[in-house]
Amino acid sequence: MNNSQHPSKLQKPPLQEVVFEARWKPDVSEQSRPSYDTGFELAQGRLSERLERHGFGFHRRVVPDQVPAPFLTDQIVHQFWHAQDEFPLVQFGPCIITVNEDGKGYEWERSFCPLIRQTLDQLMESYKNTPALAEVKLLYIDAIDLPDAADFLHHLQKLRVNLQFGIHDQQQLADVKVDFGYRLDHDSTLRCSIQSATNNRTGNPALMWHTAVHRNQCESWEGTPHVVDSVMEWCQYAHATASNLFKNMTHGELYESFL
Repeated sequence: MNNSQHPSKLQKPPLQEVVFEARWKPDVSEQSRPSYDTGFELAQGRLSERLERHGFGFHRRVVPDQVPAPFLTDQIVHQFWHAQDEFPLVQFGPCIITVNEDGKGYEWERSFCPLIRQTLDQLMESYKNTPALAEVKLLYIDAIDLPDAADFLHHLQKLRVNLQFGIHDQQQLADVKVDFGYRLDHDSTLRCSIQSATNNRTGNPALMWHTAVHRNQCESWEGTPHVVDSVMEWCQYAHATASNLFKNMTHGELYESFL
C-alpha cells in the first residue's frame, strides 16, 4: 500500500490523543521580579471570547482563583471544551497553549490542522504584543490492546530492535520500555517512546507509544508578519514525519487491522 492508498481517517484508529503545543518567551521584567507573561491577564479574556464564538462553550479553570496566574509560566490555567469533557480541547496558560483532539474526532486536513491555525490566529489577536514563540511540538499518543504483553515483541519487528537479550523463550516478558530519538531538518527532533502499559479505557494490557516532533529554535520566526504561516508550514512537516513513522512501524497486518 503506497501513500496515495492510505485513507485520511482510519476506521479503527489506535490514536488516543493528539496534542499541538506552543510555548513563548516570558517578558523580561525588572531585576527584582521574575520574568512572566505580562500580557496574559488581558489576553485570557480576549481569547475566551474568541473561542466561545467558535464553539468552545465550556470553560474550566484548573488552578485556584487566588493563585496569581501570570506567574505560573508554562502551566495550564484554562481549559476550553466544546462541551464538558468533550473534545476538541484548547488549553491556555502563561506562555503556553495546546490544542487537543481524541482519536474519534481526529482528521488532520479536515479538522485538526485548521483548528491549530484558528487557535494560533486567535492567540495572536488576543495579545497586544505578539508572543515570541520559543518552541512548538506535535505529539501523538497511540495504544493497542494485547492478549499478552509479550506480543509487544511481535509488533516491534519493523523497528529491528532485539529485545530478547538472550532470555529463553519460555520466560514471560513482564515490562518493556524503548525510547529513541532523531535529529531532523527544520531545527527539529523526533522522539518515540514505546512501552507496555494498561489501557485506561478497557483495563487490558496494551502497547502504547508516544511520537513527538519538537522544535525549540524558533528565533527565525520572531518579528515576521506571517508567523502563523511559518508555524503551519512546520506543522505540515511534523505531521508528515510522524505519519510516515506510524505507517512504517505498523506496516502490514497491524496497520490493516486499523482499516
